[in-house]
Order: sequence, then C-alpha cells, then structure tokens
Amino acid sequence: MNGYFRVYPNQDNPRDIHFEQLQLSAGDIIPEDQLELRDDVDKALTVLNMLFANDDVQLQNYYSQLLALAQLGLVGPSANPKLAQRALTTLKNDVISHEGSRVKNNYMIKLGKTALCIGLPSLVIAYLIRAFYPSMVLVSSFLLMWGGCMGGVWISFGARKLNITFEDLNVLEKDRMNPLIRLIFAGLLTLII
Repeated sequence: MNGYFRVYPNQDNPRDIHFEQLQLSAGDIIPEDQLELRDDVDKALTVLNMLFANDDVQLQNYYSQLLALAQLGLVGPSANPKLAQRALTTLKNDVISHEGSRVKNNYMIKLGKTALCIGLPSLVIAYLIRAFYPSMVLVSSFLLMWGGCMGGVWISFGARKLNITFEDLNVLEKDRMNPLIRLIFAGLLTLII
C-alpha cells in the first residue's frame, strides 16, 4: 500500500511529530486506516507529552518508537498501517506497564493527603463537640458526615479505577476536577443530601 504522508520530527518543537500530506493524484483518497493511524499517533503523543512533561529523556525513548511506527504505517510505497497500529498498541501497553502504577499511586497519595487535610479536622471537631457539648449532636453529625465523605471519595477512586487505560495516564478523571475541588464537591453534595 502506498503511504500518503511524510512523517518526520518537527524542527521547531522536538516533542512533536510533523505529518505532511503528499500531493494526491486525481481520484486518489487517503485510506481510512492511514488517517486513523495518524490521529492515533497524534493522540498518543499528546498523552506522552503530558505524562513526561518534565522528563525529556524518558519521553525521547517513547517518542522515537512512536515516530518509527508512524513512518512504518504512513510513509513510502510499502506503508503498513495495520502493522503500525499493532506496534502502537504494544507501545501503549508498554507505557501502561511501566507508568500506570506510578500515575495511579501518585494520584491516590495526592487525593488521600487532601482528604486527610480537609476531613480530619472535621472529625476531631466533631469528637470534641460530642465530648464537651453533647447537646450539639446535629452539628457533630454533619461534621462526621463531612469527614466520612472525604474518606469515601478516596476509597471510591481506588475501587473505581482498578485498571487504567493509556488515555487515563494523563487525565485519570474524565471530569478533570483536581482533588481539592472533587472532595469539596462530594462533601457539599453529601451534606445537601
């Protein structure tokens, strides 16, 4: 199959791949599998750039593999997009194997620390209110709910995200809330309900 692109490193941005479409002859159309491969490589590169925003050495390892498989599937008279898609799947699985647990654990730690910082004080205050002002049971109950919710959000994330995909590596939560906003939102929702 003929490749309809020139694929090479972007000279202006060493973290980017340039896809230059070749001039089409009359009646030629770019095969769908080549367009899909180009889009998938571009999406993978975005994930890698975000994942390794501060690590050019690690990025370069995956970047060179990504560039090579894009050239395999999109360039020259013997372009093979199906084989390149398989190589891309292997690359994604490799990245998940090496980086998935680090990304998930870092997020769990960040979410847990935030939950502890805004949940533990309410639990301590609730205990003190119950110990010294037993008549304020309603206030202490709301504080207990708030603190319990913070722990619940942390546990919920761990239970929901048993397996993460390649696309999850740069954004673990599709709603893109940071941990503090997520916890405050869940806490307020719990109190309202």
